[in-house]
Amino acid sequence: MRLINLVTAAALAVASHASTAAAQKSAGQANLERERAITSRDVLARMDDSLRGKIADAQLQLARFERNGSLACASQDARFVRWLAEFAADSSPAIHSEGLVIQAGGHWLDVADVMRKRGCADEAREMYEAVFRRYPEMAYGGLRDRARVSLQDMR
Repeated sequence: MRLINLVTAAALAVASHASTAAAQKSAGQANLERERAITSRDVLARMDDSLRGKIADAQLQLARFERNGSLACASQDARFVRWLAEFAADSSPAIHSEGLVIQAGGHWLDVADVMRKRGCADEAREMYEAVFRRYPEMAYGGLRDRARVSLQDMR
């Protein structure tokens, strides 16, 4: 009888330990998943902050370019302004918020508008046409509409 009691006690202890270990493992997995979710949100937030910075830098350079009326279409500054716009416009809708992608696309179109006003028709046309390739998704119809109207105005 004593042996049965010892075996029963040992079995209960093992079962109790196993269920406690399983609960700890489950709690640990839940914590790990929660940490991963927080980390993913933090990374995405940092990436959005990075894109905001790119757009702000690009807008500053565009304003500088607009103030300097003597720069030619093929100048280093003109190429730099277009490159900054492209760098921001290369933002991925899968990574960045829709609003930021639209903001980057809007800046792309702002640069195209400045190029057009400066008489850089080829550069502006190329940028307007690129909008249709860059932003085919339904959410970016406003960008495509703006590009379409600008292209029509150029004709």
